[in-house]
Amino acid sequence: MQRIVTFLMLLTLGLALGGPADAAEPALAKRCNAIAWQVPSGTANDMPPALREIQRGLLARPPGALKSVLESLPHSLNVRRIAAPILASRPSDATRRTLLDLLQDKDEYVAREAANGLGSVGGREVIPSLRSAARTAKASVRHNAINALAQLGAQDEAVAVLLKAVWAAPEPVVCSALDALSNLRGRANQARAIERIERLLADDPQGNVGTRARAALRVLRVRLAP
Repeated sequence: MQRIVTFLMLLTLGLALGGPADAAEPALAKRCNAIAWQVPSGTANDMPPALREIQRGLLARPPGALKSVLESLPHSLNVRRIAAPILASRPSDATRRTLLDLLQDKDEYVAREAANGLGSVGGREVIPSLRSAARTAKASVRHNAINALAQLGAQDEAVAVLLKAVWAAPEPVVCSALDALSNLRGRANQARAIERIERLLADDPQGNVGTRARAALRVLRVRLAP
C-alpha cells in the first residue's frame, strides 16, 4: 500500500511539474542504473564519483531537474540515493512528503540522506517520523535523524529517544545524542538528562564519548542552576 501511495504521489507531482511520469524507464534512471555502487577505498567519497557528478549537475538546477528526479525515483535505487540533497534544495510540501517517503526506504543510504534532507527542509510534520527513525537499528539513519531533530530544535520533543541513544549505541550516535541533550530547554528534561549522563560517566567512557558527555553535563548544570 505504501508503494502504491508513493507512486501515485510521484505521478501527481510529475503532472504538476509539466507532464506525466514516463511509463518507460526515464533517462536519468538509465544513467544512474548503469553505474555500479562501488565506493573508492581510501577516500572521503561515500558514493561512486560518477553518481556524485550527476548529483552535482542536478543541484545546479538545470531546467527540468526536479521533474526528472521525481519521475526516476520509482525506477532507480541509485536515483533515490542521490535525491535527498536535490529535494531539500527545493523546499516545498511536495518535496517534504517525498523525503518522508524516502526516510522509510529499506536502503540505509537512502534513508540516512533523507533524514539529513528533512533537517534542512523542516516543518512540524517531520518530527514524528524523525523520532521513529532515531530508534531504527540502522546506525547511520539513527545518527542523521538525531542530528536533524537537533537542527529543528526538537530536542525536548524527542528526549526519550535521545536518552535511550546514550546507551549501547555506536559512538557517533552517542555523541550526537549528547550534543542534542545539552540543548534541552525544559527543566524537567534537563534534570533527566543530567541523571542519565552522570550514570554514563560513572563507567568512565573514553575518547569522544567521554569528552562530549562531560561537556554536555557542564552545560546542563549551568542551565538548570537557579
